[in-house]
Amino acid sequence: INAEYMGFLLWRPSPPIMAEREVSIVTDVSVVGLPVNPFTRTICMALLAKEVPYDLDEAGPHTATARLHHPTGSIPSLKHRDFVVFEPMAISQYIDQAFTRGSNLRPGTPMEQALVNEWVSLVVGFIYTSVVHKLVKPRLQLAASDKDEEEIRTEITAGIRKVRETLVWMEKLASPTGPFLCGANLTWADLFVAPVLADLMVIPERTLLDATRCPNLRRWFDSFSRNSVMQQTEAGTLGPTLGAVFQNVRERGASVFTQ
Repeated sequence: INAEYMGFLLWRPSPPIMAEREVSIVTDVSVVGLPVNPFTRTICMALLAKEVPYDLDEAGPHTATARLHHPTGSIPSLKHRDFVVFEPMAISQYIDQAFTRGSNLRPGTPMEQALVNEWVSLVVGFIYTSVVHKLVKPRLQLAASDKDEEEIRTEITAGIRKVRETLVWMEKLASPTGPFLCGANLTWADLFVAPVLADLMVIPERTLLDATRCPNLRRWFDSFSRNSVMQQTEAGTLGPTLGAVFQNVRERGASVFTQ
């Protein structure tokens, strides 16, 4: 696939996330961002879990719309009536305090809440960069070039190593009993981690997240992928648009990607 086609896949308009809602509903909440952006998906999933109707105002990073709501043009931002809040962690805290319906995404004792906050901080500060910027994006960019698979693998060796190391300690943090990352309840930890790993699962290096090396993490991801908030926010993400691109690579043998 060439670069122009790759750009089309990544930036094409997507179906409204709220397609299953009654069209007559008028919302006072909107999310500014793109479905393909993991943090945008996190916020949309949270609003679904909180039973808050919302609209998705699709805008790419550093566009005029994004800059209107974020000083550096990053996404996502959240608009609630006349109030705008940006940055994923700030948005998550606002949602917790502004909307009381639905799931309590920071439940439990102070110790349990600390575990959730640790996951969120790790995703924002480290996991997202390690997985998406160090491996997923380079893999997609190289797939749009004329380089063969061997050349691509050579260029992403460092990214593969970084993701493998990251998954090792993520496995140690994941709850061994589940069904969610922090135990019995859906929390922000699940909502922040899942979109990032969903992007990883699109590329051939998905086999890094295998049940032998990461049994708890893989069991959680397979289960949470079937959760309604994941399924309702899938449209426009990398999975539906790029999954087939690498099918021929997977068919050549998954073992090559576990080295």
